[in-house]
Amino acid sequence: MLESIGLGGDGDEIAAIERVEAEFGLLFDHADCETFVTVGDVWRALLKELRVDESSAEAAAAWPVMVRALGNETLDERQSVEVGRETRLI
Repeated sequence: MLESIGLGGDGDEIAAIERVEAEFGLLFDHADCETFVTVGDVWRALLKELRVDESSAEAAAAWPVMVRALGNETLDERQSVEVGRETRLI
């Protein structure tokens, strides 16, 4: 598992979250966003907004899309498959 997506904490984490929102056509609760530390935190918020169960086919299809959006500027394709729920954003 990859330790960090590599976001710098200089605002690029905000841009990454906005890319996820745009990709899925939704807006996260601002209070939730302030607590995001790991990819899993974003994942749980995404599932909540999509109203899908984690074990569903929709969730399985959403995971790689979310990871690509989060790591758009910091990860290559090989690294993207190494991202897990405990991977830190920064």
